[in-house]
Amino acid sequence: AVLIPEDIVGPFWPVAVKAAHANGVPAIVFPYTLADRKEALQSLRQDPLFQTASNVIGAELFPAWRWKGDDFDLVRLPEDQIFAHQRLGIAPPDPWMMNSGFADVICVDSEATFDFFRDGGIAPERMRVVGSASQDEMFRRLRERDAHRAGLERTYALSSTKPLLLVSGCPNQLGANAPSCVFSTMEELADAVGRTLAPLTQHFNLLVRPHPNYPGFGELLKRHGFVVARDNTAHLIPLADVFVAFASATIRWAIACGVPTVNYDVFNYGYTEFSEVAGIDTVNTLQAFESSCAQLALPARVTELHDRIRKASPRWAVMDGDSLSRIQIEIEKASRACAK
Repeated sequence: AVLIPEDIVGPFWPVAVKAAHANGVPAIVFPYTLADRKEALQSLRQDPLFQTASNVIGAELFPAWRWKGDDFDLVRLPEDQIFAHQRLGIAPPDPWMMNSGFADVICVDSEATFDFFRDGGIAPERMRVVGSASQDEMFRRLRERDAHRAGLERTYALSSTKPLLLVSGCPNQLGANAPSCVFSTMEELADAVGRTLAPLTQHFNLLVRPHPNYPGFGELLKRHGFVVARDNTAHLIPLADVFVAFASATIRWAIACGVPTVNYDVFNYGYTEFSEVAGIDTVNTLQAFESSCAQLALPARVTELHDRIRKASPRWAVMDGDSLSRIQIEIEKASRACAK
């Protein structure tokens, strides 16, 4: 089988799926993130390469690739790439929706992810709820949490008497057509986040795991009392007591592990997948972020958030340590079906 992290338009995954089928093997998607049409719209609406005015022929010939609203008129790809997709027979039914292509199976990590993609138009019969390899690792770490936490404290010289506040590194989206941001540089953003969280050092160990897109975020927070970690984020979240993230897909892991989260949508993408989850406080202004974080100094508030998110956890994960077994079964089933 060919295992891929997403099935979206472009030069990689649709071609990989077609090549797999040409060679008699299935293509199976293991989605690494949650994304629907809104994410494509938000990331492209300001980009001159994707304006219909610059791709008139492609938009006219293949209207499924066009999306027009009150204040935008876009194509999903520049028209030369639209032509290539159509000519090669790899254009998905809905170019705007992630995983709407021709992969054989989509193996999702939870009922919540299943519902998210189903609501986005993905046929339910194409999906299987299997959990994930990351969930298996988190399950093991939760089961042996005390030992792993003690090891983390030794590695980073953390206090053994304080809970752990983990910050997911913020990617640099300032040059990526983000809808809006009150900060003009990542240095300004990091300084605001650091100043907001610094007073919590008397209550928490402060640990940041920089995003691969912007590793310098960790160094910028060090001046505010943070310790920089390079461990896998999925290894750290089960050991955390509070999580701070920036509209990140890693919030799924925090929900799975029952870790209360402040979700700061600093680039104002407006994604709503976590907005209704109990124990996740989604904010999009610095003032609201400051207010939410200040409440973390109150033990009763943190306890309340823990209780709420633990009730939400089962819908967001299959935390039994057997995900790899289910994944293997789905690969074997897809392989047999493709061989017929």
